[in-house]
Amino acid sequence: MSLLNHVADQLASNQAAFAALFHGVWAAWSEWQPAPEAWSLRDVAGHLFDEERFDFRARLRLTLEDPNQPWPAIEPERWVIERRAAAITLQDAVAGFQAERSASIAWLRSLSDPPLLAAHDHHVGGQLVVRAGDLLSNWLAHDHLHLRQINELKYAWLVRSYPEWDVRYAGDW
Repeated sequence: MSLLNHVADQLASNQAAFAALFHGVWAAWSEWQPAPEAWSLRDVAGHLFDEERFDFRARLRLTLEDPNQPWPAIEPERWVIERRAAAITLQDAVAGFQAERSASIAWLRSLSDPPLLAAHDHHVGGQLVVRAGDLLSNWLAHDHLHLRQINELKYAWLVRSYPEWDVRYAGDW
């Protein structure tokens, strides 16, 4: 199986996993942060929506079509703060992410033998050559990082919300 097909299939599987993990999360839970600087579930969903629109698909498309064209600037941390101020709901962020992820998967599946060695010179914190295949791998890795983050937030919420109940029987976290 090619990297392109593997990533497209896994992004589709992860799309369903994200939907399941965000399902049934009510407003107070979605906004809870384990620390003032930490992200909430709503922040994670909004970040996924932004990354799907402005980062991976956009940058991969540019790298495949014109590797010398500058990538669009992204500011994930600033966007999280702005979204909090705008009071974007978890449901809106998840719905936006789901729509964008569907568009990404359709686009990836429309590609026929793309040049995965096409490279872009990325100049943030020094020069880094990023190939199209690197972007595909990082897109999937990014999903896995945030799937882990969502589970960590849900676990922390459980422990914090019900301190009278001992969760050690479940095993070591």
